Amino acid sequence: MYYEARTHEIVEVTNAMEAAIKIKSGSIETYQVMKWTSNDGKYFMYAVPDGHIDNMLLELAILRQEIHSIDANYQQVESITNGWIDNVDILGKYLQESETSNFIMIKNAQLITINPQGHEKAWFTCGCCGTSFLANVKEQIKFDQDAGYGICDRCNSW
Repeated sequence: MYYEARTHEIVEVTNAMEAAIKIKSGSIETYQVMKWTSNDGKYFMYAVPDGHIDNMLLELAILRQEIHSIDANYQQVESITNGWIDNVDILGKYLQESETSNFIMIKNAQLITINPQGHEKAWFTCGCCGTSFLANVKEQIKFDQDAGYGICDRCNSW
């Protein structure tokens, strides 16, 4: 799955295995993102819940950002179907492997933390008519849309 940004809270952990433990234990909320530094010290790594509204943690978008580059973009380097993984060690292994991935799914992904700045856009599903639409994240927050639902322009006009 290609990651779609919503608003998130960063939870810093020491490494990929600690992130896997927190994710598998259910001790994090679906809006929280696990952040750690890659073993080689080149990247900040992020495990971002990216599943559907019923259980956001079933799918994880793995993003990375160069540490020593000013205004470095977030890159999506992996999509892990966490729902298929029963063992915390296996999830930890996949998270560690993503640290050195040469594959980039998205070169300029978004990671919106706390409050959107106003320019970020993401795909939403209209809570009224079910239409999928691209919209400004900050404008959709008034509809409580951190889970991906919003109100499209057609329905908002009523």
